[in-house]
Amino acid sequence: MVIGKFLGIVVLLLSLIISFLIIKKIVKAKNKFIRIVFSVLIFLIITAVMSSLFVSSVNFICKFDTAESAFRFNHSEEIVDIVDGKSSCMVIYKKNKNTMSVYYLYKSDANYKIPHSFSSRTVKNILNTNIGLSVDRVIQTGDHYIHGLAILNESNDYISNNKNDSFGKFILVSNMNNVKTIFIYDYIDNYETDDYYLIINDEKINIKEYHRE
Repeated sequence: MVIGKFLGIVVLLLSLIISFLIIKKIVKAKNKFIRIVFSVLIFLIITAVMSSLFVSSVNFICKFDTAESAFRFNHSEEIVDIVDGKSSCMVIYKKNKNTMSVYYLYKSDANYKIPHSFSSRTVKNILNTNIGLSVDRVIQTGDHYIHGLAILNESNDYISNNKNDSFGKFILVSNMNNVKTIFIYDYIDNYETDDYYLIINDEKINIKEYHRE
């Protein structure tokens, strides 16, 4: 078991024990529903506090020199690629044979840091018949990343962006019945001001202004 997951289980068990002791001592309501609500709230608060302290302690004690070592603290999956932003990076990895996922890490000049439970927020979803993309902002930074799937015909398999740089940004997931499914990922520099776009199936997709017709 990955050390981070093992320690996460320990933190959860400690949260349960502490919550039980607090609930037993202070939750005295006669109404069963009120007791359950208060008990759940106390458990959630204790778990959130314990998790935050756990992550902060790990980042204080452990010095991760590379994104790979920080990722390996909580994950054992195969890393496909790592995309660097200014204050963070996106790790693209295989959840299983046909499923890709992303994981965000914080970084400084000296090292990388593991994130808290909610490290990113989706600011844009782009959906139509052939694509499903999300734009995420890493919390506490100005970094934005795009990732998702696009379906291409064999006769039209070119994808590009406004930087004309597709190298390392697209991964073939499957090729069945002459249809290619590509996992797309990229860092969007200066999301608020840049005119970032993708060209997929000869369609120019302006990320900020895109809406489904």
